[in-house]
Amino acid sequence: MTVDWNPVTPEEWVTGVKSWPWKPHRFDNGKIWYWKKDGNCPRCHHYMWKDVGGGWASAMTLETAMATPETNEGVKSTVNVACNCTQTHTHRPDNKQGCGPATRVPGPHPSDAAKAAKDKPGALP
Repeated sequence: MTVDWNPVTPEEWVTGVKSWPWKPHRFDNGKIWYWKKDGNCPRCHHYMWKDVGGGWASAMTLETAMATPETNEGVKSTVNVACNCTQTHTHRPDNKQGCGPATRVPGPHPSDAAKAAKDKPGALP
């Protein structure tokens, strides 16, 4: 059963999407190319994703990632994440994707890059 399109964003949807980790996707040389947050939409249960790349998120060095937590807190940015599944949802406007919910979530953080570097030793983010 599919759900109708509805732009109302329940708090449970926000909590679910925020809980998904940012995962690094790398160039062949090991440097981070872009970050992906993905999972099954908490509302319609179809696959959805958000890619973030370029700027500080992909060019960050390990030294930056290992900076003090106090410094890292100021680097957080937010990005818009919306259900962008490709399934049909009744009443969805022609210029929209997904089932409707959207929110802003913290973007990739220097601590994510540090964790990615530890997960793949020898490859600096």
